[in-house]
Amino acid sequence: MDSASETKSASFPYYALEEALELLDLVVKNSGHGPYLRESLVNALGHDRETGSSANKIGSLGHYGLISKDGDRYKLTETANRIVAPTSSDESALAITEAAFHPHIFGLLIEKYSGLPLPVLLPNIISREYGVAQKRAGRAAKVFKQTLEFANLYRNNRIEVPESEKSGATEKLPTAEALETTASFLDSGNSSSPPIGRPPTRLDTSTYSPNEPIDQGYSIPLSRGRTARLSLPRGMDNKDVERILGWIGLMREVLTEKNEDLPEGGDDTNKSTETNT
Repeated sequence: MDSASETKSASFPYYALEEALELLDLVVKNSGHGPYLRESLVNALGHDRETGSSANKIGSLGHYGLISKDGDRYKLTETANRIVAPTSSDESALAITEAAFHPHIFGLLIEKYSGLPLPVLLPNIISREYGVAQKRAGRAAKVFKQTLEFANLYRNNRIEVPESEKSGATEKLPTAEALETTASFLDSGNSSSPPIGRPPTRLDTSTYSPNEPIDQGYSIPLSRGRTARLSLPRGMDNKDVERILGWIGLMREVLTEKNEDLPEGGDDTNKSTETNT
């Protein structure tokens, strides 16, 4: 692995889902149902000030789709509300399944190994195929398996996702291309909007046939001479657009270089040598 690869790692929740739900209960117990200023959220999680540990906790809550940010405040998501205040046991169970799918790498692994046992060399797979730094891949694999077991998705020594739950959980799962696009789009290195200078460049779709589905591709110039690649399907409705915007809002917290929320794949204590994107 080259030096550039060693300085970056794909992001994953530092805590397993069961631990994240304990953190969620702590937030609700200490600060109610929100919204919360970041300082209040840090205090509710048992910290007097912002630390690497508090960032890991907040980052994990975000990875599982339990909190989101609106302006300078955090709020519980619909998934979190269905877990902490369910109207039925089925609603809570489905929300937990959705939370297990929510971390990008976890969702991809569940889809890939559904019906199969977890590979013995899963840490190596997570590192080489999903971009997690080798020294963190063991923890990622451990957190992933613990999350599956808690969500009752790992039974009989294999991943099992009931059809009744799979349809609801996978609806919110982003594709790898979508998350890559989000990472490129938001990785501006500062808190302000990057200078664009010209509208997004639309790629050639002259060969499009009305009878064939096609994605519309755009290149969006960013700061420091970089370009984001955005691929959108034709025929989206307002709900689709809102979902994309929601993901961009969430991933801004996780992926921007100077954001304090960045968990070091979990842990952000080594920011001087590694940047987690």
